Amino acid sequence: MNKLGNHSRDPVPLGERRSSAALVNFTNSVYCSLPAYDHVIRVIVALGFTAGITALWSAFILAAVVNAVTGYIGARTGLSSANINLYTFGRYGSIFPNLIILVVSTVWFALTLELFADGVKFTAYQWLSLDLSKALVIAIASIITTGIVFFGFTAMDWLSRIAMPFLIATLLLIAVLAMPTMSVSLEQILSLPASSSALSPSLAFGATLGAFMGGVCTFPDTARYARSGRGGGLIGAASLGFVIPLVLIVSVMPSISGGQATFIENLVQLEFSAYALPILILAAFTTNVMNLFMGSVATLRLIPASLGDHLTAGRKDDLSTLACAIAGTVIAWVGISDHVIQFFFFIGMILPPVAGVYIARFFLIRKFADGWLDLSRVPRFRSHSIIALAIGVIAGLVALFTEGAVVPAFSSLIALCAAAIGYLLLHEEADIGAGGDLDRRP
Repeated sequence: MNKLGNHSRDPVPLGERRSSAALVNFTNSVYCSLPAYDHVIRVIVALGFTAGITALWSAFILAAVVNAVTGYIGARTGLSSANINLYTFGRYGSIFPNLIILVVSTVWFALTLELFADGVKFTAYQWLSLDLSKALVIAIASIITTGIVFFGFTAMDWLSRIAMPFLIATLLLIAVLAMPTMSVSLEQILSLPASSSALSPSLAFGATLGAFMGGVCTFPDTARYARSGRGGGLIGAASLGFVIPLVLIVSVMPSISGGQATFIENLVQLEFSAYALPILILAAFTTNVMNLFMGSVATLRLIPASLGDHLTAGRKDDLSTLACAIAGTVIAWVGISDHVIQFFFFIGMILPPVAGVYIARFFLIRKFADGWLDLSRVPRFRSHSIIALAIGVIAGLVALFTEGAVVPAFSSLIALCAAAIGYLLLHEEADIGAGGDLDRRP
């Protein structure tokens, strides 16, 4: 029985909220993805250790600040990002922002499938001399992920509880075991010079910020299970500001000397093939179940927004999951890994304005009409929210194509702030309402 629909259209009840420790673990499992490991290696090798760490961690800290806000909103409302968009933009007005979430989640799903298949194919050939079919590996991984998502957030939570501690322990063990076998010393890694001029510090910072801002903007999907708004905010800040960058950086340090393009290929090069396969499986599935879950929830909100709530009864939960999985599998078969940097900037351009509007609505103003959790009372359109979203997208595009290196690097943050300011200037007091304050809600 698919449990995805339990809270895809309503707030998560307080009795079903998770502990902060469980949600920190779950959040780490989502953000520590295969593309993230490869990106960290690419940045450090290109810029050198000191400049690379500076560019990466600066982006992580900025993203963590926004993650704390979206985490607070998710926990206080108990709503998924798709439902927050529904309330913010209206039943029909939410079609575009939820479509954005659907597209980004599906492409993330496809990218992770492709990188997983590449890693499995490479490891199996180097370790066992097996020439596996990449398309078959992608299909099998997609089927397994879909099966997990059919059981909803509960199954995903249990997967992360088992997988993430084992994954971190394995990565730390490799870091310890690899030191004596590496061709360079730890001191040489820490003083690693830049090796490429193709990736500038500003480009690395902008791509990192844009990539993780995608997760930040949909963080309410996880944070709505937190027991309090403060807890949701602290989970968002601690995970992305400290735990996740620390895990990523420490984990990839042995791989920097491997000379290969990806994290898994470097592990195989260092003769850690036996560790590479479980890392591949855990890192891919813990991340990809959430990508598919978010896409499915967004799809469920697209259907009633355009066709009516009565059409989502019955098997629509299963169908939305299957539709996203099939689309992601096809994209992975076609291939998207050669366009990772462009995809990161696309995420940073298209999702932050959506978050900027609902941050202004749910955090900066924080006033709610009585019965605000009743999503059936949402109007068809909230025009001021849609205009604010357009302002954010335009501002982000202008920033991205501005000459120089600094302004384009902050384009995702500029897009978010412009959308928030646009909403604050355009919002109607009647829409906010005089009754019911968020701080009085449980």
